[in-house]
Amino acid sequence: MDEIIAEADNQLQENEAQVQQKSLLNEQDLQTQQLAPQPAKPLVEVPKIDPMSFWNQQQKALFNSMNPDAQRQILEMFRNPAKAYDKSTQYLKNTYESTAAKYKEVEPLVIEYQALTQKIEPLHDDMQKLGVNNQQFFEGLVEDAMLARNNPVEFLANFFAKANIDPQNLVEVMEDYATQQNDPMYQKLDRLDSWAQSEQSRRQQEDQRKREKQDYEKQKQEQIDMQDAQERLKAFAQEVDEQSNPKHPYYDAVVNTMGKLSEQTNSVDLEDLYNQAIWLNPDIRNKMLEIERQTALQQQANQTRVSKSRQAANLKVKTSPSDSVVARKGGNSWDNLDDIIKLAADSLGSN
Repeated sequence: MDEIIAEADNQLQENEAQVQQKSLLNEQDLQTQQLAPQPAKPLVEVPKIDPMSFWNQQQKALFNSMNPDAQRQILEMFRNPAKAYDKSTQYLKNTYESTAAKYKEVEPLVIEYQALTQKIEPLHDDMQKLGVNNQQFFEGLVEDAMLARNNPVEFLANFFAKANIDPQNLVEVMEDYATQQNDPMYQKLDRLDSWAQSEQSRRQQEDQRKREKQDYEKQKQEQIDMQDAQERLKAFAQEVDEQSNPKHPYYDAVVNTMGKLSEQTNSVDLEDLYNQAIWLNPDIRNKMLEIERQTALQQQANQTRVSKSRQAANLKVKTSPSDSVVARKGGNSWDNLDDIIKLAADSLGSN
């Protein structure tokens, strides 16, 4: 709301400025005209324009302070928002195009400045130590370049002074360097140093190749070991007993535990790892204990039945053995236990 009122007020001020300009242009024509007395015009009361009822007190006060033309223009914008929107859109479009045109003019300078900034980025710390900004730094470079071109001696003198270099010492150092370069022993030492650096580089490369070869062989062996372990695990999981029943029925349930135990103990004995893993699983352990208990009870029952059968067979033989099933060897001894069990069964059946 405030933006709309402000925009309308600005437009009204522009209109008033145009009217004032036209008045100034016509003022000279009006002065040359003969002024005749004219009757006084009656005062016309301007009808009051009320603000929108939903505006707040501040907005209503601002609206009432405007002249009627501005008030009518604002109300027209509210009654016809589409027209106001088109006008605002056109204003934004014109502003964008104007800004884009200005940027296009300075774009090459911006690109050049960015490239230059990247080049001097490493020198920021030095400039801060010297207490100079970018402009002062560039001005110093230009000044030094001009001095080096026009007066090289003065440039070198200033350079030595700023760098705290004694020219005489520099000359001596340069002479010593030239002498060393021409000395056969120095040249031999220099070649020897170059050979040592080359040999060190060669050895480093050779060591690097050896390490890479060892890493490759290690990875290859690990892959072979992993493949072998997977094949062993697969065969272990598929192993069956004499009745073609799975020999390790709980393998899927404990295979992860077997892996953890193998890492902790460094053991590769799958049978031992399997037995430990199923015993660590509470559900499987309880199930196996129940199977062992039932098996023990079954064995005990079988032994009881055999014992009773023996007793019954012995009693039957002493009283009235059946001629149809008795088999003797010389005296009164039986051939084997099967004959005894069969005799007892037949005797019990006949009774």
